[in-house]
Amino acid sequence: MKFYKMQGTGNSFVIVDEEQFPVSLYEQLNVDRKQLAVKLCDFFKTDGVLHVMPSAEAESMMRIFNADGSEALMCGNGLRCFGRYVMDKRAVDTLSVETLQATYTVKRDPNFSEYLQGVEILLNNVVAYGKTAKTERLEAKFKDQYDYDYEFFTVSNPHVVTLIDGHIPDDETLKAIGEFANGAESPFEDGVNVNFATKLSQSSIYVRTFERGVGITKSCGTGMTSSVTRFAEQTECFNRWIDIYNDGGMIRCLVAPFGEGHYQVKFIGNATYEWSIEWPVEMFFTGDLSQAECIQELEESEGYAKFLAWTKEQINL
Repeated sequence: MKFYKMQGTGNSFVIVDEEQFPVSLYEQLNVDRKQLAVKLCDFFKTDGVLHVMPSAEAESMMRIFNADGSEALMCGNGLRCFGRYVMDKRAVDTLSVETLQATYTVKRDPNFSEYLQGVEILLNNVVAYGKTAKTERLEAKFKDQYDYDYEFFTVSNPHVVTLIDGHIPDDETLKAIGEFANGAESPFEDGVNVNFATKLSQSSIYVRTFERGVGITKSCGTGMTSSVTRFAEQTECFNRWIDIYNDGGMIRCLVAPFGEGHYQVKFIGNATYEWSIEWPVEMFFTGDLSQAECIQELEESEGYAKFLAWTKEQINL
């Protein structure tokens, strides 16, 4: 069996191409997709697993499982990686992709960066709910410690977003809020992604995310989408490109309203190969790579390293 590792702004995934092997592989391994995700993410230290599957509604279907085995409805960074992999395999420049709740368009963008390939996705189901009873309960939980102001968004999956002046909360604070928001006492029954954003300029922000099912992550595509949408609402920066920086690099978004509280967002970022590995099925659970054939994508990894260094210079990290 062959796996690929890819990343989008540091958000890393293993690609499991179910078009390349019979579904009976799961029977051979005696696992389901959730169990496979936990195993692969633990072994390769990735954030999730992307499954390439046939679709009756689009040209391909993506299912994504987080490192803890939970299934995500959507992932912007994952969709770019998924889209590039399938476009490369089929030698096309555009692709329609079905997810559990929506269908999205993916296409190549050769002008994103001099260092690496860019992929554009169109997220057409961003909904801003603003203040809700659930966000107010989250604020109330921490009101004695932090003066944070949350608003609720969905991009298939749920997000709360805070725009703050100055420094983004440290890991300890982000973890405490994120774990409560995804714990047994959370007002969000199915959990929620927690995002903090700060303004860098009139056309750029910096975002950090605690992602449900993952924890603190270098990058969350839909988290950056929710954050830039709130930023665009407050600054009226609609229909123009905004740069969103994070610990894994940078993406570029354009927010366009199309109804009260509803937006579509063009989203451009990297989708970078790190390696591919051919692994005998019978060696899977042993973790023995002695018989595996691994191909490192050194040129792409070097390009990403240059891109990451450039982004850090832009925000003085």
